[in-house]
Amino acid sequence: AEVNERLLDPAVTEQMTNFMSIVETARKLREQKKVSLKQPIAALTVVNRREAVFAGLAPFLPYIREEINVEDIRHEANVDKYVKLEALPNLP
Repeated sequence: AEVNERLLDPAVTEQMTNFMSIVETARKLREQKKVSLKQPIAALTVVNRREAVFAGLAPFLPYIREEINVEDIRHEANVDKYVKLEALPNLP
């Protein structure tokens, strides 16, 4: 099958990529914490500086809730609250 590049919508492609990333990450976290998908979790926080990313996910929120069995999905723009970046020298 041949792909017609002109029909691709970059905004929809980004939204779907974000959707898949959230679902994959949430499943990995559940696996790490040994929490079954059958067991509902109360809330999921999507951490991203750009409000537009979360707004773009609005049509996908019901699917995310279903896919990872979560009651509430929240957005947190303050990345510094959850992420700490460090740079360490790569010494021989």
